[in-house]
Amino acid sequence: MRVNPTLRRPLALGAAAVATSLLTALTIAAAPGEVAAEAAAAATSPFEIPGRGADVPFVEHEAETAATNGTKIGPGRRQGTLEGEASGRRAVTLIGQGKYVEFTLTEPANSIDLRYSVPDGNGGAGITAPLSLYLDGTKTGSLTLTSKYAWRYGGYPYANDPNQGKPHHLYDSTRALFGRTLAAGSKVKLQVDAGDTAPSYTIDLADFELVAPAATRPANSVSVTDHGATPNDGTNDNAAFDAAIAAAKSSGREVWIPAGRFTVTKHVTVDQVTVRGAGHWHSVVTGDRVGFYGLGEPSSCGQGGNSGVSTRVGLHDFAIIGEVTNRVDCDQTNAIGGALGGGSVISGMFLQHTKVGLWLDGPFSGLTIRHNKVVDQLADGMNLHRGISDVLIEHNLFRNISDDGIAFWSEHQADHGNTIRRNTVVVPMKANGIAIYGGRDNVATENVVADTQDQGGGIHVGNRFSSVPLSGTTTLSKNTGLDPGCWTPDTLGC
Repeated sequence: MRVNPTLRRPLALGAAAVATSLLTALTIAAAPGEVAAEAAAAATSPFEIPGRGADVPFVEHEAETAATNGTKIGPGRRQGTLEGEASGRRAVTLIGQGKYVEFTLTEPANSIDLRYSVPDGNGGAGITAPLSLYLDGTKTGSLTLTSKYAWRYGGYPYANDPNQGKPHHLYDSTRALFGRTLAAGSKVKLQVDAGDTAPSYTIDLADFELVAPAATRPANSVSVTDHGATPNDGTNDNAAFDAAIAAAKSSGREVWIPAGRFTVTKHVTVDQVTVRGAGHWHSVVTGDRVGFYGLGEPSSCGQGGNSGVSTRVGLHDFAIIGEVTNRVDCDQTNAIGGALGGGSVISGMFLQHTKVGLWLDGPFSGLTIRHNKVVDQLADGMNLHRGISDVLIEHNLFRNISDDGIAFWSEHQADHGNTIRRNTVVVPMKANGIAIYGGRDNVATENVVADTQDQGGGIHVGNRFSSVPLSGTTTLSKNTGLDPGCWTPDTLGC
């Protein structure tokens, strides 16, 4: 399906936007007149479709609609270009001292989450450079921008080598708290000053949020600091996290991660325990190979995993930020993984710079995933792999994902009885916004998919990748696509 690149129109995703094969039954439901009504209306944001997509706590501002003396780029849909990979296929490029983008807040905010691109360098290792930040006309510091986690090249599974050509995944994001609350009408300016050394800065969008203060420690909890974890010092906290989880599980208490930045360089195994942070802006767990995994973790490139299914796990209100710069499919470098069923809940999480945000391996049943923000991944945003059932996925944002945004993959065993409801998927690089590969009786409803890039569409339903053939009824209802992509050679765009 081709969409005029000068228009940004929503489409209720029906047969024209859904790839299907060998279906037993497919239900695509829309209210009378809904498709025509949506197709006739213009939309400027994936967050402006009433009753569709994730409820989010921020207000998103596109750079091309802000005040600027920079160069507006786009619209354009060709893969591997800055405008083609931008939200809404438009952005602003700043080159030279004094160039700026200035946002005017429409609601109070004390934070910014910026999607940007700076050029690659150092043979693919990336460059890092500041960009000056002004609040109501006063410079208050700088944001640190990097191309370390962006710019991938060549064909699947892609590499960090510019010599392979065909660049994509050009954007990354960074976030910061202002230290004070700005009122509606305040100005937030990003400006190239004398010390801002990147050859260019391309600004796609900024999310502005009024972040709540750090939560306080719950009663009857075990803090990771009780077992030796120390925030903000860069020392390894692996042993402290394992000890806190063991102590909490044995005594029926929660694990508490206070505000601060903790370094973890392993998979933390969780089973029958809740891990809670002070809010994902405040409690950050970061490091090479960081992840929180249930039992049932597969082997990783020949190294042993484990068996079983974790139950009654809670992961709430903290960030997991990895250091993944290359996609290695056999390597378990995901933020959340393993088998997490039996009433487990994942909520309020921020997942960035891992291979996959949530890659869950079944069979298991009974999981809720809600109100999470998953960004800047080198493969899927999330994937339910093999025999997983009774999972509710709702009100999550997936952005800048390098494969499927949300996938059900029924490899050898059918995923069944799962629901994808009220999620927003923006700029998946390769494959689909939402994909249902085999299985039975799964539902995708009231979701928004925007700006898919290459080799995929808004929603894909079919029998692929050794999946158990579709049976029962697959239901797609009230989903909306903004510039959903198509299957093309990866040099063309859609």
